[in-house]
Amino acid sequence: MHSIPKTARPVIKEFAPAFTRPTLVRFAFLLFAAILTTGHRTVTNVLRTLGRAVPGHPSSYHRVFSHRRWYSWKLARGLATFILDLLCIHPFRDGNGRVSRLATSLLLQSQGFQVARYISLERLIEESKEEYYRVLNLCSQSWHEGRNEIVPWWDYFLSTLRGAYKEFEHQVESVGARPAKSDMVRQTVLGQAEPFTLGDMAAQLPAASSQLIKKVLAEMKKAGQTRLVGRGRGARWEVIR
Repeated sequence: MHSIPKTARPVIKEFAPAFTRPTLVRFAFLLFAAILTTGHRTVTNVLRTLGRAVPGHPSSYHRVFSHRRWYSWKLARGLATFILDLLCIHPFRDGNGRVSRLATSLLLQSQGFQVARYISLERLIEESKEEYYRVLNLCSQSWHEGRNEIVPWWDYFLSTLRGAYKEFEHQVESVGARPAKSDMVRQTVLGQAEPFTLGDMAAQLPAASSQLIKKVLAEMKKAGQTRLVGRGRGARWEVIR
């Protein structure tokens, strides 16, 4: 893992029990490139972000998930631990929470947990933010010394994921017909806990066209539900609560 920053290696090692060494290296490159990638975070787009920095043949990165032989439970624990480590490291001046949630959604989907595409984990965390911050504070104590609690964080992480599945199951059972795409866009927008871009929405709603997303956002802005902050590439949408 010589090409991975030294500060990131302890975090990646949390996933070591779930992978063979060559697969772990490829997984690490995919993970960090996904954080930098905008738009759809497919393996192809992520590799395009890395460019010539990718060691090995591109097909070997696709096989990380298509020919997976790793253990989902070990990987789930590693994912939860990775997110906690990322939050404790606090690598950015701001936006650390958003990066951690993007990483969570990406990794969950890569394992086949597609619920993150339909149920906003950000909203679920926002709705339980008192418990979130309580557990985060508890499990971050003595983190730098390597003596922190981890089980409460695992419990919170997995219970949030379980809650997402229960909500998704309820929606499927309660809706006789498939909701219109515009309604899906509207529900996804309302589920955003932090500012977002059109690219974020396109990644979460692959079935909706960019024109439809723009139309729904414009309607919601006119209705006083959203607002646009900034211009050009730096523009961000916010939900008015």
